[in-house]
Amino acid sequence: MPSVTVVLPLYNQAQYISEALTSVLSQTNQDMEIIVVDDGSSDDGFQVVEAMADPRVRLVRQSNQGVSCARNRGIEMANSDYVAFLDADDRWQPAFLQSCLSFLKRHPSVSAVYTNVVDGRTGRPRLDRSCCAEGIVHDYFATVVRCHRHLGIPSSVVAQTKALRQAGGFPVGVKYNEDHDLWMRLAWVGKVGFLAEPLGFYRDNPSGAMARMRESGVPYPYPVHTYRRWQSEGRIPATLLRSSREFVNWTLLGYVCNLANVGDVLGARRVFRSECHWTTLALRSYAVALLLCTVPSAGRALWRYHVRRAEQPAVCSSPQAVQLG
Repeated sequence: MPSVTVVLPLYNQAQYISEALTSVLSQTNQDMEIIVVDDGSSDDGFQVVEAMADPRVRLVRQSNQGVSCARNRGIEMANSDYVAFLDADDRWQPAFLQSCLSFLKRHPSVSAVYTNVVDGRTGRPRLDRSCCAEGIVHDYFATVVRCHRHLGIPSSVVAQTKALRQAGGFPVGVKYNEDHDLWMRLAWVGKVGFLAEPLGFYRDNPSGAMARMRESGVPYPYPVHTYRRWQSEGRIPATLLRSSREFVNWTLLGYVCNLANVGDVLGARRVFRSECHWTTLALRSYAVALLLCTVPSAGRALWRYHVRRAEQPAVCSSPQAVQLG
C-alpha cells in the first residue's frame, strides 16, 4: 500500500499539468500513487499525463462534473491512509509530502495538515509566520478569523483518508468556497496542523474571481449552510461552538463585501443588518462591511487599495520564492 495518494483534478490545464506532475514525481517521498481525474477537458492535457509513462500515475477520465466531483472520485479510489491534493496549475517543493506525512505520523489525532505556499502574484508566502504558529492548531476557526485568511488551499493540504470520508468530502455543485467548506468540517472531526515553511506554489487571481461574480452573481456562502446543519445535528464539538459562530459571522461579512463590490448595495445592507454582528475578533471585517454598506464609493476604494497591495510583487523574495517563481 502506498504511503500517500495524490489527487490531481484536471480541467483544461494542458499548459501546466506537466509542471505539476513533475513536482509530484520529484518528491523526496517516492512511495505514492497519483490519481489524475480529467474532468471533461477539451484540450490535450490527458495526453500529457499519458506521456509521463510512470506506473504510479493513474488517469481517470469523466464527463465534466465539477472540481468537487473530481476530487471526491480521487478520495474514493485512494488506497492509502493519507490523501494530498494538487491543482493542475500549482506545484510543490520536493519536501512537501515528506514534511506533511512526518507531521501527521507524529500527531495521529490530527485530521489534516496545511503548509504555507508562495503566492504566484507576489512571490511572497501566502501566510505571514506571525499569523499562525507552526504545529497543532487548537482552534482552527479563531485562527482563520484572526489571520483574515483561510489556512489552506487545496494544493497545500494532506489529510487522513478516514477523516476526509468522515467529513463527507468536497460539496458537489458548489463553485465558490467548496474547499473552505471541507476544511471547516475537517476541523470539527479532528484538530489540524500548520507548517509555516512555504512548500508549494499556487496561482490565484482575486480580481478574476470578482469579475466572475459580477457576471454570474455572488452565491450565498455554502459553509454557512453546512454550519447550521451540523449545529442542528449536534455535530460541532462544544469547545468549538463559539469560534465556529465567529467564523460564520466573518464569512457572512465577506459575503456582504462581495455583494457591495459587485454593486448590490441593497442586498449587502439587508444581509449585514439581518445576519452580521460586531465582534472584536472580526472587527476589521465588520468595519469594512459597514463602510461598504454606508459609503459604498469609499468602501470600494479601500477594497481596491488592498487588492492592489496584495498583487504587488515582493520587494525581496525569499530563496523559496525565487526557486518556485
